[in-house]
Amino acid sequence: MGATEVKKELKYKYGIEIPYQIVYNGTKRASDKLFGKWSDSFNWLYRFKVEIELRSPGTVVEIDTITDEDGKVRFSRFFCAFKASIDGFVNGCRPYISVDSTALNGTWNSHMPTALALDGHNWMFPVAFGFFNSETKDNWVWFMEQLRKSIGPMEKLAICTDACKGLESAVKIVFPQAEMRECFRHLMENMKKYYNGDVYGKNMWLAARAYSAHKFKFFFDKVLAASPDVQKWLTEHHPFLWARTSRGLGHLNISSGHPNQAEVTKVYKDEEVRRHVVKRIKKSNVQVGRKKANKDAAGDEAVTPRTRRALAREAAAKARRDVEEAELKATTARQAAEAAAREKIEATRNELSATHAREDVREALALEVDVLETTKARRNLFSEDELQIEPVKKMTPRKKKLAKKVRKNWELKMNRNIAFILLRA
Repeated sequence: MGATEVKKELKYKYGIEIPYQIVYNGTKRASDKLFGKWSDSFNWLYRFKVEIELRSPGTVVEIDTITDEDGKVRFSRFFCAFKASIDGFVNGCRPYISVDSTALNGTWNSHMPTALALDGHNWMFPVAFGFFNSETKDNWVWFMEQLRKSIGPMEKLAICTDACKGLESAVKIVFPQAEMRECFRHLMENMKKYYNGDVYGKNMWLAARAYSAHKFKFFFDKVLAASPDVQKWLTEHHPFLWARTSRGLGHLNISSGHPNQAEVTKVYKDEEVRRHVVKRIKKSNVQVGRKKANKDAAGDEAVTPRTRRALAREAAAKARRDVEEAELKATTARQAAEAAAREKIEATRNELSATHAREDVREALALEVDVLETTKARRNLFSEDELQIEPVKKMTPRKKKLAKKVRKNWELKMNRNIAFILLRA
């Protein structure tokens, strides 16, 4: 509890208001009496080192100091790797270490570097930690040297770092044979400074998380289509492995191992990865973090509760995938049936339309024939050769002109009627 919280608590409980400086001095004096002075805590580091080495033989604790101009010895940096962590990493974890540091914003403003591994269940496994004042190349080289002294030489080792140049240089110096991997989040933070847009943020993450090469290519090609110089920038500034499809030492591609060791995952169904199953026999020496098997249990092999939970999650995920596949198949079949029904209805509709069109044509032709016959018959009424009535013996010129005009008007009217009937048909 800080001075501000103590001040608020005093006002709330006792109704008194004390100045901040008085509260701060009082809390500092109480802390010094309870826990000792902060400046004296550095002197206890060597007692801590001796006690840890006495209680846990094999633990690596290193303290580095510097001497100032006045001849006083000052604390510089610290490293600690417990024996249990070292044995657990060497005997039960993958050959993979992730190294990074976090800033400490307390009384002593410095950094806390850590080295983490992954166990058989894909959980974080602490290996080592330390303290130094800043992330310089010299401090990182010292930390990585202590780490190498703790875990010993390893022929196959993958180390993942952030975008810190000092750390990358230290890894190359201390672990030259190690496979270098890079934190993708730090890569994206640097990439945002030069390339902005959803096409980069969305597709780069999908490409990094893809397990299959063709999926990685599918998403990464979208990034290159938006900006072709991304590949050149990645090669110059982030040359280490950052995608799951990079078939290096860190990729999970081993199917099984010794019964006493973690069974490494293998990729199946293009995107899914099995959970690691840790097997342990009765006389196994690798029993870090596991309870002893029940003596009354049948057989020599025992499955831990964590493994049972992992298997249950895997079975549940498989059941969900089966249900999704069945639903997808049913949906596809239903859509195919609907499409076939629509095609059949359309074909029937087209056939009916064609039948109706043929019938309309027949009716129109019959009507046209009737109209033509009627017109011909009516024309004959006004023919000079075939008159139905007996003409007058002698027609005047005026009557001849009137008869010709009447016949012409009748023909025009009949032609208009025929055209109208044909258009309606």
